[in-house]
Amino acid sequence: MKILCVGAGLANASLIHFLNQSKSQQEEIFFEVIDKRDHLGGNCYTEVDEETGVTIHKYGPHIFNTNSEIAWEFINTYLTMHPFTNRVKASTPKGIFSMPINLHTINQLYGKSMNVTEAIGFMDKITAPYRTSDPKNFEDTMLSHLGRDLYDEFIYGYTKKQWGVEPSELPAAVAKRLPFRLNYNDNYYNKKYQGIPEEGYSALFEKIFADKNVHLSLGTTYDDNMASDYDSIIYTGTIDQFFKFEFGRLSYRTVFWERNISNGIFQGNAVINYTTEDKPFTRINEPFFFEPWKNELPKTCSVYFTEFSKFTDLEDEPYYPIRRTEDLNRLNLYEQKAALEKYSKFIFHGRLGLYQYLDMDMVIEASARLAEKIKKYNH
Repeated sequence: MKILCVGAGLANASLIHFLNQSKSQQEEIFFEVIDKRDHLGGNCYTEVDEETGVTIHKYGPHIFNTNSEIAWEFINTYLTMHPFTNRVKASTPKGIFSMPINLHTINQLYGKSMNVTEAIGFMDKITAPYRTSDPKNFEDTMLSHLGRDLYDEFIYGYTKKQWGVEPSELPAAVAKRLPFRLNYNDNYYNKKYQGIPEEGYSALFEKIFADKNVHLSLGTTYDDNMASDYDSIIYTGTIDQFFKFEFGRLSYRTVFWERNISNGIFQGNAVINYTTEDKPFTRINEPFFFEPWKNELPKTCSVYFTEFSKFTDLEDEPYYPIRRTEDLNRLNLYEQKAALEKYSKFIFHGRLGLYQYLDMDMVIEASARLAEKIKKYNH
């Protein structure tokens, strides 16, 4: 069986892993992997910064966090994972606060020293005007959880910058990504396994694509004429672009970074969010703090990255599917076309191919399920 994998990122790398893992000794599978970029790893790509010696997550911080045994076993097969707790801070006009919103954040904002029982009663009072059993959108959901003050201070401006629309235009499901706690737990994630690889994520892709039944071609763009040479094509690019935008463009946000150097440590934390609209950027990350196991201060300077967000133009890399109602209606048309017999050998996979906001572990689990489907179909 010959499979063309369009995209050298996590979706196809993990799929190759699971297909190779499950094949019989008599079974032969050959993977041709292509990617338009000049490096492997997709948005998980990491490299060592020449000036400072720290590992850079080129497309934004990737902190692996999961409850999935399958995903954790996969990542540890190829990488040395170090425990990492993501303790995000938020910069607002009223000070620097702990994120996600927790009891310390609440007490600090309101100038109180409430215990958990008192805080439950307090939150019940301030959310009462906004409580609803049927929130229509992201803003409704967050107001019902937080009330107006916390929402305005920490959520509204940041969300508007991140997504480029009023938070009331976002689906309620987006709120599930934002934790809220009535205790002093400031770990941004609430997952069993959390870590960052010692050698960077790129090492995983180098190992998988070095397998004898894989051939990798970087700087190579998919062309429709390639399809006839393969039994299956796993396409991890954007589904609307694959169909040449026949039903219109799906909405994505893209992010980009400004690289900066400071003499010594800059902000003293891995990530600080900037919540107000007067700051055009969403957050700043300082890579040195993603490697606490090194346990040494930078000798001369520290690199940090200021992150901006905007709607994608055709030349931009899409990152986050926005998934508004009009997008989902358009996606449905593309999915109907993809189901036609003409495209039976094509499988759309990954965040862009499926037009879903998938975390790394969700991509790995989706690959495990897809590998099972491919195996059953070919037997």
